[in-house]
Amino acid sequence: MDSKMINRDLVTYSALWFGSLFLYFWVIPNHVILRAFAWTADIGFDGRTFPQILAVCLFIVATLGLVKTVPLVLKARKAKRESGAETGAAKNTDDLYTQVLPLLVFLACVLFVVLFSTVGFLIAAAVATPIILVLLKANKWYYYVIAYAFAGVLYLVFTQLLRVPIP
Repeated sequence: MDSKMINRDLVTYSALWFGSLFLYFWVIPNHVILRAFAWTADIGFDGRTFPQILAVCLFIVATLGLVKTVPLVLKARKAKRESGAETGAAKNTDDLYTQVLPLLVFLACVLFVVLFSTVGFLIAAAVATPIILVLLKANKWYYYVIAYAFAGVLYLVFTQLLRVPIP
């Protein structure tokens, strides 16, 4: 693995790790409304159970990723120090695109959130999904089918199975 990819993995796993803690300790307790359901009182589930399970799973995955990535980062930095090679600024458009890509994906996610709150989940997913896939240079048609199928399954799980209203 090259040094850029290792550093990107380190930043990603760190962000996921801190994000999962933020979700578990601040977002879920402060923003997930508890409603009393007759059938959930017996089994100990409430409106926070599923989000907490997701936050814990995210924490576990991020921790495993950090455990895998930190030794690689230390090894790459040691090799870089020994070789004395320092990389300069972006030399071509691919490097520039690679540097701007996280910002573009973030803006596409902001677009998704804005559309989600104004026109609903299905339309937001229909608009934001191809934008993100084009930014990630996903050229195969079945990537789009998988993304739309996943969005549809999420919609059905939340609206039909979990009875969570989605705009």
